Amino acid sequence: GLGRHLWDVPFSTFNVKFLKFGAICLTFYGLSIMFSKISILVLFLRSLPQKPKKAIYTTIIVVVVYSLIGSFHWLFACQPLQKFWDLNITHGSCIEWSKMNIFSGVMNTATDTVILLLPIFMLRKVRLPRWERIGLVLAMMTGGLAASCSSVIRLEATIDMAANSDITWAYVRNGIWWMIEMHIAIVCACLPIWRAFLRKHFPHVVRYTFNTSV
Repeated sequence: GLGRHLWDVPFSTFNVKFLKFGAICLTFYGLSIMFSKISILVLFLRSLPQKPKKAIYTTIIVVVVYSLIGSFHWLFACQPLQKFWDLNITHGSCIEWSKMNIFSGVMNTATDTVILLLPIFMLRKVRLPRWERIGLVLAMMTGGLAASCSSVIRLEATIDMAANSDITWAYVRNGIWWMIEMHIAIVCACLPIWRAFLRKHFPHVVRYTFNTSV
């Protein structure tokens, strides 16, 4: 029934696997975002002086804590657990998943902003040619900016979905932005190694770009 209005989906054809599969996917979505951000932050740790490292360690701890809470709450959202996907179960209770989604979205946006700004403080005292330093900052900030924008849009979609009872219709837009945010996070985690890739496959371009200083 995804992509159709809920009232256009006959209850007899409503597949409970939709909700069960959704819970599993959202669990791995949160873990994927977490490991992508940790990958970026650990990379930052390799070339920073001691003082900024404290801020990075703090950010890593925050990312791990809220990501684990936001990921695994889907697996324990209801008591009994089957109530989450079995609409025939009327007893028991469930947490308000919309509030957890909004919390996760806010934290994702906040940590994306921190990761976006870290390269400025990270590289300002690093001894590199000016153009190389600018290139590294722009590469890291471009990925962070893309991730931040997708997080904000996904958060807005989540807030809209929380107020919308037409879940089969609203879930599509939200799901698309979940996927976009997750894949952008993975791409951002890979961006810092772009120089090594260019050096191997386009050595003349890299030599010209990074050996130029003002």
